[in-house]
Parts: sequence; C-alpha cells; structure tokens
Amino acid sequence: MVSPDLLPELLPVRADRGQPHLALIGLIAVATAIVGCGERGAPANQRQHLTSPSGRFVMTMLIGPTPSSWDIGVWKVTISTPAGELLFKDEDSKFLASFSVYWVWDQDDRLWLYNSDDSDVYFFARGSTDNQWSKVLWGQGRANESDCSPSGLYPPYVR
Repeated sequence: MVSPDLLPELLPVRADRGQPHLALIGLIAVATAIVGCGERGAPANQRQHLTSPSGRFVMTMLIGPTPSSWDIGVWKVTISTPAGELLFKDEDSKFLASFSVYWVWDQDDRLWLYNSDDSDVYFFARGSTDNQWSKVLWGQGRANESDCSPSGLYPPYVR
C-alpha cells in the first residue's frame, strides 16, 4: 500500500496548478476498491455461486425482504442450474441477514446450511421421485459424536 503522503511524488503534476491529477487519484481509489472487494476474501463456506459436486446445481445466497415488520432482511437460498434456470428459492426463510450463515454441498448434491443465529443446521435436498427441492431441519450445531454433516460446514468458532 502506498502512503498517501507519497502520492503527490508518484503522480503526474498538472502544469496549470502544480497538483496531482485528481482523476488519477480517483481511478486508483476505484481500482483499489474493486480489487479489494469480492469473493476472493470470502471463506470457502460462504462463497456465492457455489456449484454442487456433480456440477448440476448452483447455489446462491440472496438477501430478501423480512416476512415481519422488522426491516433487517433475510438470507434466501436459491438453487439453479448452471444455465440459470431457478429450481428452488427458500421463500419461507427466517435466516436474519444480521447474522451469518455458512453452506457447503455434500457428495450427494445436498446443500447444507449452518445458521449462526440459533445454531440450527438444515439441508436442502431433491425428492427421489419428484425432483422437488425441500428444506429439512437436521438439528442444532454439532449435537453429538455422530455428526454426519459434511466437513467445512461450520465456522472456526463452532467446536
């Protein structure tokens, strides 16, 4: 990172004012913001557009309106095909956007979700006969030694 004190020395000087080009400073600021933001810094269990192991499904987490009088918003799971065809959207979500949620796919193309608000764990799976997606409450956190949730689901603070 370049010290702001050094910017006048590194940037071209305008002949009419003797000042660095403000447009160039703005361009540097915008470029820094774009490069510094995005998915690269997101933990593996919070990456958007996460593709299932088979490659047949893509999960995206959106923030939608709250189904109550609170104006916080809720996380809504959406599952689509790689071509963008919407297969499922969790319209009944109660995952408040002021809390974190974490997600991973398992090897059977089930999407698992951990809600940091109440430690509830859900999975989203397709029916074997009708191919309709459904949300299933699996339990709370790591409830016992027989935890069969996929590795990588929980954030580091959950032991």
